[in-house]
Amino acid sequence: MARRLSLSVLGLLPLASFGAAEHKIVGVSLFKNGYAVITRTSDVSGTAETEIEAPEAVLGTFWFGTSAGTTLTEARVFTRTVETNVPFGSLDAILSANVGKVVTIETGQSRPNQVTEIKGTIKAVQGTVLVLTLERGEDVVLHKDAVIRIVSGSELQYSAKSPSPRRVLTVGTRGTGKVFTLALQRGMTWSPAYQVDISAETKLQLRSRAVILNDLGDYTNVDVRLITGFPSVKFFGSLDPFTAAVYGAIYAGVAPGSAMGGGGSADALMNQAAGRVAGEEVTFGNFSPGGTGQQLEDMFYYTLPGVSLKRGERLYRPLFQSEADYKHLYRIDLQDRSARYMGGFGQPGGGNDPSLETRHVIEFRNTSGQPLTTAPAMLMKAGEVIGQDQINYTATGGTVELFVGKALDIQSEEVEEQLERERGVIKDRHGNDRMDRITIKSTVTILNQKDKAVHARVTKRTIGELVSADNGGKSKTTPSVMGSENPGLNVEWEFDLKAGERRVVTYTYTILVPPIG
Repeated sequence: MARRLSLSVLGLLPLASFGAAEHKIVGVSLFKNGYAVITRTSDVSGTAETEIEAPEAVLGTFWFGTSAGTTLTEARVFTRTVETNVPFGSLDAILSANVGKVVTIETGQSRPNQVTEIKGTIKAVQGTVLVLTLERGEDVVLHKDAVIRIVSGSELQYSAKSPSPRRVLTVGTRGTGKVFTLALQRGMTWSPAYQVDISAETKLQLRSRAVILNDLGDYTNVDVRLITGFPSVKFFGSLDPFTAAVYGAIYAGVAPGSAMGGGGSADALMNQAAGRVAGEEVTFGNFSPGGTGQQLEDMFYYTLPGVSLKRGERLYRPLFQSEADYKHLYRIDLQDRSARYMGGFGQPGGGNDPSLETRHVIEFRNTSGQPLTTAPAMLMKAGEVIGQDQINYTATGGTVELFVGKALDIQSEEVEEQLERERGVIKDRHGNDRMDRITIKSTVTILNQKDKAVHARVTKRTIGELVSADNGGKSKTTPSVMGSENPGLNVEWEFDLKAGERRVVTYTYTILVPPIG
């Protein structure tokens, strides 16, 4: 037997005003940008038309699904006029609606700073005046602005029925079962954070928690999936034409590109919604079932089972805890000063950096068994907060580096000088000099003023080719960027510095530069 199920569009009018059937949330997958993929369901029985909500979704992300044995035949949207109870928004409207009722009026009209009670029947409300008939038959005229409070022994009327246009979504089905809707919509999200405890000398404790925000709708005992990654959503910010209330809103802001971030795939966005409804095999087009706590394309899903949350509520949930080896590292990033030579002004004595910043960081590997999403990270030691940084997205087994603070007692400086210039090493087609090659020597001095040994990492990122580097410096070149004759050059040193030790590091490299004059 075929039957029809009517769904009213979310966000236009309160569903409860129509005695609407429940279209409950049974699946939630949360992104971190205020959007979520929501699955809702309603029972389909009999031939009666029932109104349930259908969300306004991002363009192309609203879909119907059915349980096994139930088939969707068609769906359509139309507008009809219905009566709703609209609350009065003013005292004047409440007084006018309750003419003939006995009330007690508290007024401050007779004397300043004194409240007077007057009991009577509301006789008339007109303009700025209120007329009451007292128990002894006299009429009293009051200025409505003087009314402070109204008390009545009987129930007052605070609202009135008003005709309103309502968009109704009708679904045709065959078979007994459930109808589901899937939509990417705004109003739910999650916010992650980490705590990194380095109280132990060589092992840290990494704890993760999630705060779930719900400003969309109530749900009970639902498995919530927290998404790590950035799907490609090309029509983010535009409404799906099937449920959009206004035609102009459908294609507003439609433009190729992804407001949610690059990477991922549309298939992964939809795959997450299938197979999430306990006890139901649901079909949303050609979507394949997705499991829990797993990798789908370029995204990872944490699953929190059995979550109940009302609209407007926030929920704090621990996610996981892991342990990892870590080390303290003192980083010195040398400045790239190649730009000063590229204008043809490279002269002997390239200058110096009298005070380089030393950054104290900790370094560890992600041993949690799952990717770490980008989130704030609070550093703890012996129960005290010692700093805060950010963990960027890190794959399983990847390296995490967290900034602890500036190491003021490790001083360093760099002095750079030009040793020689080879003219005309590259010529143009007319035989004119196009590029010279200069050789630069750099000397870095590092002083450890701490009372203990530290492990230092010195890094230089510039352009050119390395000639030599002492203290075990290792180099890596990268391809030249368009329009440049020089490859990228990265040089890195790692070594231990004893307490009070002064270390001198030297290296020499060449750069192709424009000729002088």
